[in-house]
Amino acid sequence: MKGQKIITIVDYNPEWPEIYEKEKGLIDGILADIDHQIEHIGSTSVKGLGAKAVIDVMIGLENFDRDSEKLVELITGAGYNYIDTFEHTMPYRRYFNKPGEGVITKYHVHSVQTGGWFWNRHIAFRNYLRDHCDVRDEYCRVKKELAKKVWDENNDYAWAKTDFIVPVQEKALKIYFPDYEKG
Repeated sequence: MKGQKIITIVDYNPEWPEIYEKEKGLIDGILADIDHQIEHIGSTSVKGLGAKAVIDVMIGLENFDRDSEKLVELITGAGYNYIDTFEHTMPYRRYFNKPGEGVITKYHVHSVQTGGWFWNRHIAFRNYLRDHCDVRDEYCRVKKELAKKVWDENNDYAWAKTDFIVPVQEKALKIYFPDYEKG
């Protein structure tokens, strides 16, 4: 049996946007010489949504192929851990984390191509939950129900949410990115 993972969903904390903005400012300073955009994604980016106390940050690179290696160097130099575990299945993403403090347990940073599939689907899903409180509330119920289980891996919990997330994402992509077609 692998390590037993307990997922804790906490109520929305109005401090999360401020904590994100502080981290965004830090990252913007680090990446000053790279063309990029930064977005707050994940459950802590949606007012009223319960979440794991993790701030998810998405860095969109205007030229991922050119700048991703430099980004890894700069972000790890600022204290983030570079996690390359999933690069064989997601070569278009660089992933980092670092411990949080206070009301945040961890920061997750995803770097991808601006306007690519990963970027668009996360922005669309976030915006849809922000604009549709009924769907946000249902998603919170799903997350809390799944959090009652003990998981072998954190990713098992993430995968268990896909039955809810994928149909919402598909609908959201048509609204927020109507001209986008997954490549």
